[in-house]
Amino acid sequence: MVLYFGASEWDGPMSIHEMLNTQNQRLLDFVPDYRINLIAPMQVPDEDFEKFRTDLRDVMQFIKASNDQEKMERLTTDNERFQQMTPDAAELINLLTDSKMHLTVKEGTVNMCLAIQQMMESSKAAGVLEGRAEGKAEGRVEGKAEGIAEGRLEVLVSLWKKNRLTLQEAAEEAEMTVDEFVNKTGVKSLMN
Repeated sequence: MVLYFGASEWDGPMSIHEMLNTQNQRLLDFVPDYRINLIAPMQVPDEDFEKFRTDLRDVMQFIKASNDQEKMERLTTDNERFQQMTPDAAELINLLTDSKMHLTVKEGTVNMCLAIQQMMESSKAAGVLEGRAEGKAEGRVEGKAEGIAEGRLEVLVSLWKKNRLTLQEAAEEAEMTVDEFVNKTGVKSLMN
């Protein structure tokens, strides 16, 4: 189960085979194709948020609305749950969205509508948040690509160690020369 707290659509792989990004059936036959079960705010229809019975509902609704100021205003002003949110849920929202909202706890609850209004009054804060969101999105894309590439190399090295692929086949699958594959993966120390 993957609980994705991003404010954008999940664009990552949904299975091990998708992570490998190969059509080589010989290679795929050795790797179980485990699928992930994904819960992502952007993929939950608005009417389905009512199925969540905990503060997770509020957190996910907030994340989904975080890129649309008008939707955010409607959510926080029309929904009583956002006017009397638990401090834990409000802090989680602050952490996940990197909003830096000033949260005031009164009678054990936080009024997120008030917190958002205070945050939006400062145009500097809004500009910083926008820049951070763009930077995070770019960083996530780059990080995912690097992670997938490294995971793919690890699988190829594992198959080579088990004598299921030759060094040449592993390098070709990685779209590298044998020398590049040896240097990138460190299999040189295993060859002696």
